[in-house]
Amino acid sequence: MRRKGTFIEYSKDFIDRIHAWHSRDLRRLAVSDFTRSVDSLHYYDSVLVIEKRPMQPPTHERIGEASFPEYEPPRQSLLQRVTARLR
Repeated sequence: MRRKGTFIEYSKDFIDRIHAWHSRDLRRLAVSDFTRSVDSLHYYDSVLVIEKRPMQPPTHERIGEASFPEYEPPRQSLLQRVTARLR
């Protein structure tokens, strides 16, 4: 566990690399051929399966309308706030 130089520690980098589309720091983690060609990683006892297929950048799409309003927590009275802080 957490031993430098082991295959598991080496392969943990793959997890970051398949999620590079979401990186905010492209100097540290840029989209690569690995990112564009690996669909998933599956870890089993002593085995890592890398599933490959052409990947596209993820999209963010919202459809439909909200069916309930945003949650607003109930307002507490001054006495309730003071009592909660004293606990």
